[in-house]
Amino acid sequence: MPLTRRQRVRVAKENLPLEPNVLAHVLSALSVHHKPSDMAAASAVCRGWYERVEAANSIEDEPDNVIGELRSGDKPFRFDRPHDAIFLPNGDICVADCDNFRLQIVSREGYFANESSSREVRLTGGTSCPTGVALAGESLFVVEHGSHQVSKLRRQSNSGHRHAIAGGWGGGDGQLRHPWSVAVASRRVYVTDTGNDRVSVFDTEKLQWLFSFGKRGSGSGEFREPRGIAAHDSELFVADYANHRIAVFSIADASDATCPPVRIIGGGDSSIAGRFSGPSGVCIANDKLHVAEIGGERLQLLSLDGLPLQCVLTCGPCSGVCADDEYVCVTCLEGDHALTLWRTQTPTGILTPRSISE
Repeated sequence: MPLTRRQRVRVAKENLPLEPNVLAHVLSALSVHHKPSDMAAASAVCRGWYERVEAANSIEDEPDNVIGELRSGDKPFRFDRPHDAIFLPNGDICVADCDNFRLQIVSREGYFANESSSREVRLTGGTSCPTGVALAGESLFVVEHGSHQVSKLRRQSNSGHRHAIAGGWGGGDGQLRHPWSVAVASRRVYVTDTGNDRVSVFDTEKLQWLFSFGKRGSGSGEFREPRGIAAHDSELFVADYANHRIAVFSIADASDATCPPVRIIGGGDSSIAGRFSGPSGVCIANDKLHVAEIGGERLQLLSLDGLPLQCVLTCGPCSGVCADDEYVCVTCLEGDHALTLWRTQTPTGILTPRSISE
């Protein structure tokens, strides 16, 4: 019986070739500080190191599926500058299909022949340009970049009817200028107000403006073109695009006037793992931070404290990312396809000190 792709990848990893130069370097370094009798313990450390590296890899190296073509048009599976995406409860993917002025909902399997597996939510108005979408119960919150507003829609409706709207061009209270993304937490809607270099906060019921926080700069609590945003437990993660970092804020300590900064992850344009080049999309799943980079053209997985875990190259600049227990999906602005999906893989068991000694 032929092996599956996942089995072939595992076999390849288990049969990695032994590089003589690396082996010589390790042995010479060990001989300086340890006796020959210590080599058994050293081999257990190397084995444990390998197990931990394997455990850090949360998604498979090769994509499980690619979906859609990058072009204008109202046909299913056509996307024009798709920016953000979320997984719906049934496993389908809701994509902010920006320059086609719609939300497009597709199955993760990507059956092109079965058009009933996709549907769209057409947003009225030629300047809607959705770039961000978030789900809270039966409501979809959509950021309309071109019309400088955030809207509330019913998830089960295809009409595109807006049940609440907030924003409008400007820099005053409740106004937005080229907003980008949206997150919902603690009955509040957080919108990255990119043109005003801040985050604006609204209530979930009628989208009444509550407060805004942040200003242009590179200091703590400041932004330069904030884009993606995600909430997890008591914290808010913001992709600070032009500062090349992820800014983290405390939702638990938020007041009616501000949301205090907690820490910074990354900073400074860099291709080094754990740092970023134009971070745009951000999400949290399985207690890991997922960051999609436009400049770096890659997907990074990190711990919530910022420890780099895995880095995967994408087919081009990627704007958005979403994840659940089974899949990670990235939206690409350029390349051969619009959506790339990777399966999450079951981590190998991490060796305990007892198992190492045995």
